[in-house]
Amino acid sequence: MSIAEVRHLPKVSGILLVTDKEFFSDIDPLPFSSSSQLLYSCMEEVVKQQLDTFESLWNKAVSGEKKIAELEKGIVSKVTEELTDENEIKFRMRERIRQMEEEKDQIETRIIETPTQFHNFIISSLKDTIERDWYFQEEILRRIDENYFELFKENIKKTLLLKNMNQNSKSKSSLNKKDNIIGLRCILKITRQNMELVAKFLDIEGVYIRHTSNPLPINFEVSDTKFNLSMRTSNKIDTSYVLSIPDLSLIKYYKSIFEDLWNEGLDARIKIKDMRANLNAEEGFTELIENPYKTQELLIHHIQKATKEILIILPSINAFFRYRKIGIFNILEKKLLNININNNPHHDEENSNKLLVKILTPTNNKLEKDITNIYNRIKKTNKQKENIEFRRVESLSEINTACIIIDKKDLLVIELKDDSKDNFLEAIGSSIYSNTPTTVFSYISIFDTLWTQTELYESIRIANDELQSTTEELRESLQILANVNQELTITNEILNKHDRMQKEFINVAAHELRTPTQSIIGYCEMIDAFPENTQKYLEPVKRNAEKLYRLTEDILDVSRIESGTLKLEKSKFDLREIIVNLLEDLTAKMKKEENVIKSNKENTDKKTNIQLIYPELSAQPLFVYADKNRIQQVLSNLLSNALKFTEDGVITINTEKFMDTINNNANNEEKEFVSIKIKDTGKGIDPEVLPRLFEKFATKSDKGTGLGLYISKNIIDAHGGKIWGKDNNKYGKNGAEFGFTLPLYNI
Repeated sequence: MSIAEVRHLPKVSGILLVTDKEFFSDIDPLPFSSSSQLLYSCMEEVVKQQLDTFESLWNKAVSGEKKIAELEKGIVSKVTEELTDENEIKFRMRERIRQMEEEKDQIETRIIETPTQFHNFIISSLKDTIERDWYFQEEILRRIDENYFELFKENIKKTLLLKNMNQNSKSKSSLNKKDNIIGLRCILKITRQNMELVAKFLDIEGVYIRHTSNPLPINFEVSDTKFNLSMRTSNKIDTSYVLSIPDLSLIKYYKSIFEDLWNEGLDARIKIKDMRANLNAEEGFTELIENPYKTQELLIHHIQKATKEILIILPSINAFFRYRKIGIFNILEKKLLNININNNPHHDEENSNKLLVKILTPTNNKLEKDITNIYNRIKKTNKQKENIEFRRVESLSEINTACIIIDKKDLLVIELKDDSKDNFLEAIGSSIYSNTPTTVFSYISIFDTLWTQTELYESIRIANDELQSTTEELRESLQILANVNQELTITNEILNKHDRMQKEFINVAAHELRTPTQSIIGYCEMIDAFPENTQKYLEPVKRNAEKLYRLTEDILDVSRIESGTLKLEKSKFDLREIIVNLLEDLTAKMKKEENVIKSNKENTDKKTNIQLIYPELSAQPLFVYADKNRIQQVLSNLLSNALKFTEDGVITINTEKFMDTINNNANNEEKEFVSIKIKDTGKGIDPEVLPRLFEKFATKSDKGTGLGLYISKNIIDAHGGKIWGKDNNKYGKNGAEFGFTLPLYNI
């Protein structure tokens, strides 16, 4: 950094640092002494005012070169005139005082040196009948109680009277929220030692007090026209510096500060009530920490000092790796492995035998491996592996905080600001530290509840696995189907309390199983009653049995997909042939159903006017290397959906070849693909379903499980293709469009 120019100004006291955005100013007579205090502001009005002040001083100053030349020649400048006559000095001082009184926005600094001066200052302040806000330390309030309480009450009484008179002169529409708070607002730290004193002041009408856990090291009073600031420089009040400033910019600035502190404060009546109800409880404090570096330092410090118990809740999988990156899990391992961090093996051995670590975290395969490695390392050296335990908790988007509880005494709640960041400091926001017993034990209760729920969740997961395996037996007999349906209903009642998605699965599956089962039973009873119509009733029995078969196959497919055991039997075949055969089968089936509808008068309202066309279907074979049955399953699902949601219209199937670039072993490769598109003119896709179209149970229909598109997507993904769906109604057309791509097989 280079200095452009230096100028000389006589009799400069204090320091002023100002940029175009912020300023600092020393308010002590001895700059940067042990008692020095700084004023800081980034308010635009204040900064502009200080810039103007500097410019004024700069213009009055002389150049540094000129002053140096004068000093070298022994010249006494008029600007630096030295006065020795006592009468002249007094005259100049009176003139300066008169000039200061005439100046606008005068700043007066007074030093209270005696109890008498402090007494006069308080008396003068309490004569003003104005609304005021106090940010005081306990000692100020106690002195007012001991020496000026009656005067204080009289002042508040007069202030209330004047305020009420002013309010009566206003229209009701002009009154705002602030008008209801009259007299005095005061913020201070309330303790067991001063709570009765605070309660005494609260009994005065018009006095409102709030509690702050971490008071600033200042006393200040601010009103609409005045601002008094006291910086304590020793343990005695009579050596405090009192700064009286009528500057409107600073008044506005400190009123804004007070409003923020007031909004963050706790109503004194609530605080006192809580303290009276817990007189025997240990008193603590709660602190809001905005600095991420301080949060990280506090986290590591408390983990290192833990001796009995550490409880941790992590909000995401990425959070685990960030905490590992800053060394949290290394510290835990060393403590549990009797490795001495402080070169005191006996101390660590004693702590590790007592220390218990419980961690709740979302997991995936990679994280499970890391947790297993931690277990193995600890078990290898310390057979008491139960000293540390991880449990899986579901990752929920609404939970965006980590929670760390140390020895049932210290609590640290850390906000997760950006989970995509790898750096701990960049990922976190503000945090809250507390050692208040009621707060700490509230979070311990939350942790214990979640810890217990994980056991219940695990039992539910096991029950669900058993349920999925039971579905394979659905084809054995109708009796087994009825038993499974009953088990689904019972399990549904349990899962309803703990897992919404599993509840939805049971409801849908139970509905889809019950309908065909009851239909089959009904038609079987009809066959017994009317054996001459056996052939007529066998057709619906067969149709409902096929529906049951398809449902069980869908459930099995979902189970295979989620367990990673979905196997593909790939072979080379002509995709065009599959499409044509499937369309012919569907056309024949539709004609057959149409004949059945015409022969049954009760079903004459069923839709029959649907056309299947394929104008742009490739005339050449489309060879792919894939699982023939699975691809046919995908086509059947998409066509069935189109038929289901099209009451009257056209369903069109098109194919198209195209080239695309794929990444193969870090090399880009051009490969030929084929896309299959199925468009219909039905009612389109429900807006609520569209965002989760390919998820499980994504359906608004009263028919179907919502598993078909989920299974289809996983089949296409396993073949290296893509699948999509869009609502044509959004683009001014009717119906919906579904499609997927597959790589072509080229010899």
